[in-house]
Amino acid sequence: MGSRISRKLDRAIFTATTRNGLKSNDDFLWTENMKSITLRVYNGEGAKRTIEHIPSQEIAIAVIECVQNSISIKEEDLVKETARLFGLRATRKVSVRIERIIRTLISSKKLTEKSGKILMG
Repeated sequence: MGSRISRKLDRAIFTATTRNGLKSNDDFLWTENMKSITLRVYNGEGAKRTIEHIPSQEIAIAVIECVQNSISIKEEDLVKETARLFGLRATRKVSVRIERIIRTLISSKKLTEKSGKILMG
């Protein structure tokens, strides 16, 4: 993206966040009154989103859903299942992003790691 376009985009985001009830979080824009994030799984139709176009909060919801559906799961399998929900393969880039979110969820006690498996915290 060129510098002129980048500056215009930055200005538009600034205007949206100061005047239009939006907030910027993790390079994504959200409405201020948004209570929850919807998990949008890939259903085979339309364009797939890249891992960069999926908010961390949505990936966290997918991770938690995978753990809840499995009761306990190895981290490697959790990464693959989470990627699959979004129609992605667990490439290095995708895996690193999902693993980072799993670590954050463990740190915040939403998940627990026990005997090499991930389960609800």
